[in-house]
Amino acid sequence: MAQKPIGYYGEFRPTGVDTSAARRFEALAGLANQVGDIAYQIGAKKAEQVGAEKGEKAGREYAAKLAKPQPKVGPPEEMAPPETKKGFLASMSIEAQAYNAAMKSAYLSQVSTDAKEQIERIAAQYPNDVQAFKSNIGQYTQGLLQGVGDEFQDSVSATISNYANNAETQVFKNEISRNRELAKDSVNTRLDGLTREVSEISRSGDRLQAETSLLEYETLIDSQLAIGEIDLDVANEQKRQARIKLESGLLKFEFSDDVEASNYTEAYKKLRAFDKPASFTPGEWESFKATAAAEIGRDQSIYNASKKVADQNAKKEFKDYATAVSLGWKVSPEQTARVEQAVAGTDLKILLESTQRLAQYSLMPTSQRQTILSEADTGALEDASEYQKLLVTEQNIQKELAKDPLKFGSDQGIVDLDTFDPFSPESLTSRLSQAEIASTHYGIPVAPITDTEAQALSDQITKMTVPEKIALAETLQQAPEIWGTIAGKNQAVFSQAGAIGDRNIMQRVFEGQEAIALKTVQSPSARDYLSPFEDYVGNVYGLEDKAATRDAALAYYAATQTPGLDFDEDLFIDSIEAVTGGIAEVNGYRTQLPRGIDEDRFDDFIDAIDEQFIEENGGLGFIDPVTGRRNPYPETYINDVIKNSQVTNKNNSEYLFTNGSSVFVRMDNGQPFTFSYDETVIAREKANKATRRRESRTGRPLGAIR
Repeated sequence: MAQKPIGYYGEFRPTGVDTSAARRFEALAGLANQVGDIAYQIGAKKAEQVGAEKGEKAGREYAAKLAKPQPKVGPPEEMAPPETKKGFLASMSIEAQAYNAAMKSAYLSQVSTDAKEQIERIAAQYPNDVQAFKSNIGQYTQGLLQGVGDEFQDSVSATISNYANNAETQVFKNEISRNRELAKDSVNTRLDGLTREVSEISRSGDRLQAETSLLEYETLIDSQLAIGEIDLDVANEQKRQARIKLESGLLKFEFSDDVEASNYTEAYKKLRAFDKPASFTPGEWESFKATAAAEIGRDQSIYNASKKVADQNAKKEFKDYATAVSLGWKVSPEQTARVEQAVAGTDLKILLESTQRLAQYSLMPTSQRQTILSEADTGALEDASEYQKLLVTEQNIQKELAKDPLKFGSDQGIVDLDTFDPFSPESLTSRLSQAEIASTHYGIPVAPITDTEAQALSDQITKMTVPEKIALAETLQQAPEIWGTIAGKNQAVFSQAGAIGDRNIMQRVFEGQEAIALKTVQSPSARDYLSPFEDYVGNVYGLEDKAATRDAALAYYAATQTPGLDFDEDLFIDSIEAVTGGIAEVNGYRTQLPRGIDEDRFDDFIDAIDEQFIEENGGLGFIDPVTGRRNPYPETYINDVIKNSQVTNKNNSEYLFTNGSSVFVRMDNGQPFTFSYDETVIAREKANKATRRRESRTGRPLGAIR
């Protein structure tokens, strides 16, 4: 075995270098490198995190701007597309690389989310209209991509297309489903219409046209069968039922003329004789006959009931028509024709002719009606019925005249009334003219307003101020008939004061009336004023006029009294005299004096009334109970009896001669003889007396030649 030679003996070996320090520095350098790597790794992660956060934020902000709707007014908002960080430094920067990656991801993610939501909204808006969906998607896509940068165009476009295609597929399915439902509804609607056509046309007896409609019905049923909407059994049953309707209608037509003619016995006879068509089952046939019989019976019951109602309605309509015509009211030609048709062939036809004759009587003036009544009262039995009708008609006329003569005149066409304006003198003048026409025709005083207008005017007066009341009262002075018309409409005090015609008195009455209503004054108690009022007034007025006079006097007193003082009886008597003009005894009876005329002067006037004055006011006359004719009173009776009878005030300025409960009447029309104080009558009487004294002294009449 060879042995290694010992080579180190005798060799020169230099002394070894101490390298321990170097090794320590090398170790420290390695540690530093290791720490540097660790620090680099930590810094890189931090940079990557910062870059990712900034990139994600930037991406979402750009996407949010892209999704923001453009303003409706003004130029569109400029939006720069997002950009990645580029260049050498960016490629070497961990933060830039992280920024780019995060920004792309966030931007595309947010754009994708927004696009998906918008496409879903469009799909919800047009769930079954492909054309509208595609149009709106196209507009949306075009607008969206305009704000997307070039490097994102492909990604965003692909995303939108994917969402849009999926949504369009569903919209298309919905559209197909909707179209099928519409088509089905259209077919069903037409089938229902054809069913009605078959029934209606067959009821008219037109088999050919009914069969044509039935054929179209069956064709549509076959089309539904072909597309699987119904099965064969259902189709056959529907066709059979349609055939039953056709046959049923044709059978009912067979007896329809009999039902129309109310020949129900023949209709039942034909129904029993019908043979069952092949399309009916036995049960359906029995059901048809029962239903048809019920229809005939129902029509018969309706006919009987309708005939009874029609007779009742005809009688009622005739009664209303007869009342209107007999009173002379205007009736339309259409209503006349309807009534004539309703009563044709009945007993009412004769009554209608008699009623139409009464219309001529009703439209006559009072004097002519009285003449006809006298001539109709022959005492003969055969004339009794006609005379009775005239009497009833006359009574109805008098009722209408007592209720509202002006309206009655308008209803008869005697007067033509325009709209009444109480504050317009022209309107009142027009109404006075119409009232005069009605008064002349009916022979009674007629107020220039209707009862309805009087109520409306009364309602207005209640709301008027004192100046407005005075203005109205002054306008109404030319129509004294109005005072009595509105007095009964809760305006007795207004009428009482208005009829006076004195502006100062009216103002005090209206102011006092207002103060009493507002309770700004203390009204005297009844125990204070009733006794002096009754003593002064006595029985000059009726109950209503007395109450109106009392209230007017209290209102005047309220306006003139001194607040806080006790009841002043003298002032109250002055108030009564102010609103009445004074009350005195004439011919032994108390009466209201003409305003401004004392007792002696008025008594002189009554004594001076002569034949000329009486004739100027219509004369004084009476009806002879034997002849029924109107005769004038003898002059001696007028002087000895009438002029010495009770003088009763009518409406402040007019007076009547009364004898207990009766009133002396005019010769010309039989209405109460009314007159007013006339100074010329006294002057004429004085002149006549002077003439008679001269003649007695000279022995010659005035104007005689010596």
